[in-house]
Formats: sequence, structure tokens, C-alpha cells
Amino acid sequence: MAQLQTKNAPAVMQCDCDVIHADVVTRVRDMMPASGDFVALANLYKMFSDPTRVKIMWALHCNEMCVCDLAALLNMTKSAISHQLRSLRLTNLVKFKKQGKVVYYSLSDDHVKDIFEKGLYFLITGFLIFFGTLSIFRYVEPHWTVACSIPVIVLVYSYSIQNAKMLQFVKKWIAPTLLLILVARVVLAFGILPERFAFNGKEKKCQEIESIAGELPVVFTGSFQLASNYHFFTKKESLLLSAANTRFTQFDFLQKELDYQGKPVFVCGSLEGKSQQYKTSNRIIEGYFAENFQSVNRVIINFGLTNKEFYSGDTILIYAEIINPSGYDIDFQHQELPVTCKVGYGSTSGRRRFEFVDCELNEPIHILPANGKIKRELKTVIPVFSPDSYQFLITLTNPVCSARNSQFITIKIK
Repeated sequence: MAQLQTKNAPAVMQCDCDVIHADVVTRVRDMMPASGDFVALANLYKMFSDPTRVKIMWALHCNEMCVCDLAALLNMTKSAISHQLRSLRLTNLVKFKKQGKVVYYSLSDDHVKDIFEKGLYFLITGFLIFFGTLSIFRYVEPHWTVACSIPVIVLVYSYSIQNAKMLQFVKKWIAPTLLLILVARVVLAFGILPERFAFNGKEKKCQEIESIAGELPVVFTGSFQLASNYHFFTKKESLLLSAANTRFTQFDFLQKELDYQGKPVFVCGSLEGKSQQYKTSNRIIEGYFAENFQSVNRVIINFGLTNKEFYSGDTILIYAEIINPSGYDIDFQHQELPVTCKVGYGSTSGRRRFEFVDCELNEPIHILPANGKIKRELKTVIPVFSPDSYQFLITLTNPVCSARNSQFITIKIK
């Protein structure tokens, strides 16, 4: 098998022989449309490659319109609109009728409407599948699917103006719901609710944290909104350390904590044995100053379980590979942020909870070198849990959080 490669392009595999499968070639040739059909098909899809033409088709999908109306709607000149309409007419996507001096354009037939609507359905389905799948694997927040609301609104509006029952449903239920949402958003945006409801006062809280942290970056745990709000309101650096029992967020992709390894930071949160209380004008902020920050969130732990059914009190021996892909050493005896190895059990039914349990290493770890890996044998005892299925993982824990360093393996405790 030979390779064909051009500059800055991936290699393309080629046959090392000249064998032609005549029966396959003949069968496919007989099935191929005429060349003119391919040209027409290519021109058809070419029409959908220009955003302006798609906007025109969307407008005509909603209602027939004249050139003046389209120009006003899209904030374009009449000549520019006419140029695009000419291209759409050549591919039989739009038609026109003349009433006096006014020329009205509309989509040619239901087939064109079907093409447009199927494109919208594809966007909706794609958004839902993409974000839904990532949400299952804890990479994004489910409410990010709001991106698919635009094609949904377009389709609902289109059907409502053609279907009396749908229009009645929209007026009775959807419109009032959207109005309530709008009112709620206005109330939240202008901080009308009392601060005790925790829907406002975020800017004031961030400014009070800033008054304590000064120019130091602030480390948060828990919700990504805390770190995002702080950066938004103060324009100061913030980072989030995701724990094993929280979702992955954009901060995990950015890996901003690596920029502050070995540097001073302010850790904001109530951490047992570490945090102090700082009095501000309106509230008490809990946290502490770390002179030499260290994070273990990028460490990867690979392991497997041959048996996945246990009883409370059973001892598990696990062979694990601990990998540090970052360019910084991890000091397990760190003066401010020491590291311990634990195992975690997450419930898969009922109220969401997570329990972390100590484990023993066959040999202690002092330094996990940068871009290095070590192997250890772990021993842990199954705690007394109710019979159920649990998500099992190995985590490196420091005073800030228990990081999600390994994959989850479902085990059953009998």
C-alpha cells in the first residue's frame, strides 16, 4: 500500500497494484445519474453555503415577501437582494408572482420547505445528541442545550402560522411561559429580589473577595459559576478545581491551574483545618492564602478490577499506574497542600452522594515527577454500605478537593 502526501496534508493510502474490480465499476456506473443531475445537485447545495441566501429562504419560509421587504428585513440594498434571488431562481428554489408594480417571492414548493425544515431538525437533533452525550460523561452543563432553541423557535413559529390548533396552543401556553421567563430574567438582572435568595448580590460578593485576595488569583471549588462570576465582575484571574463528585467544566479544558503551580494564590472556601474567616463590610469570607500552590487535577490514574462484586468488609488489592502529564513535580509531602491517595464510592441511585475512603500503598510516594509515572499496589477495605451499585474510582486528595483522576468503574456491593 503506497502513500500519497502533499505539503501540510495527511497521507492518502493508494493501491500498490492496478487491479480493477470490473463488476463493481459496471454496477455503480449503471446506477449513476446523468452528469447534468450532478451539476444541478451541486448547484442546489451551493445555494445553502451562503448565509445571506439562507436568511432569505428562512424569511420566505415564514411568509412571501417582496424585494423591498427583504431588503428592510436584512438591512441590505435592493440590488444585493435581487442578486441573491436571481441565484435562487436559477436553482428553482424560489418563485415569484407580480401584483401591479410589486413582485412577491416565495419558496417554490413544499420540497424546498422540507429541505429547509430537515436542516433545522438536523441542528436540533445534533445539538441534543452532542450535549446530551457529553452531559452523561460529565463534561458540560445540560442547560448549554439552549443553543438548539433557535431552530426550535423557527419551526414552532412556522407551524403555528399554518395550523390553527398549534397557534392556539402557542397563544395559550408557550407565549405566557416565555413572558414569565422574560419577567424572571429582568427581575434577576436588575437585582430586585432580596439578597438572601442568592439570585443577586454576586457582584458585591466578588468585590468583597477581591478586597481580601488583592491581586492574587482566586481558587474556587464546586460550581464553575463562582470562578466565572469572579473573573467577570473583577477582571481578575480565577480558577476552578473540579472534584470527583462535580461535573467537568470549561476550566478543566483550559487547565488554568497549571499556570499557577508554585505561585501564591487565595483559596476561597470553607476548608477544615485551613480556612480563616475574613470580615468584610457585609459578610464573612472564608478561605486561606497559599504561598506555594499545587494542584493534582491533571494526574491520571489507570487501574482495573477483575472482580466487580463485593461485600462490606472485603479487602481489595488494586494495581495502579499513576501518571503526571504536567511539567511540574507533585510533592506528596507538600507543606501547604499535601496529597493522599483515596478511593471513592459514588451512589448510582437515590440522593446523590460520594464517600472517600483511605487506602494503603505498598510503597509511599514522595515525589511524582513531572512528565513521569509510577506504579503502586493499593489496598482498601469495602466500607459498610447498603447493598447497591456504586461508582468506584481512585483519587488524589489535597485540602482543596478530591480530584477525579481515574475513570469510574461500576461495582456492586451485596
